[in-house]
Amino acid sequence: MRREIEQRPVDTKVLRENFRNGLQRSMNKLMSEGYTPIGGISTHMNTHTRPILGIDSQEYTQTMVKYENFEVWIKETDAERGAYSDEQTSEQLRVKIDNIKKGATKDLKQIKKFEELLASTEAKLTTAKKSFFKKFVQSVRESQQQSRLAIVQKAKDSLASHKKSLDEANNELAIVTERLNQFYKSNPSITKDILMSSR
Repeated sequence: MRREIEQRPVDTKVLRENFRNGLQRSMNKLMSEGYTPIGGISTHMNTHTRPILGIDSQEYTQTMVKYENFEVWIKETDAERGAYSDEQTSEQLRVKIDNIKKGATKDLKQIKKFEELLASTEAKLTTAKKSFFKKFVQSVRESQQQSRLAIVQKAKDSLASHKKSLDEANNELAIVTERLNQFYKSNPSITKDILMSSR
């Protein structure tokens, strides 16, 4: 169910005047009170009055109607229920896409950082004979290098997973958006605000 504003007639007056200027004055007075003219001014010969010089008098008439706004409940259709669900899905997908992009950005920063660290320590690694202390330092650096390689690989795997998830979410969002565009095109009186406030 959703609420809409509907205009309904609440009063009708029919103006009758022998002179057009008099009718116009009566119309202006009622229009200032909220009445609206319906149709055009009609003219006819009034045979129910005493003829003037043997001729029936001419009479002008105009119908005036007053409208008021009423809030009414409209029964929800299957299409509206589907569009409501699509709007919720669309919002969830946008949040999901935003989170995926944040995760991918974090992965890229981590890959860049540790690849730079790998490059800087790569130059320090050597296979030449060294003292015990230098061999110990070399061992630490190699261990550190392996740890950084593992971190980079993990970040690359995560980035690939984020890219796949992003593609899937974007495809799903495109489908939902297309359905919503078709719904709003077929129902020009319904906006997103009207639809989402319908429950």
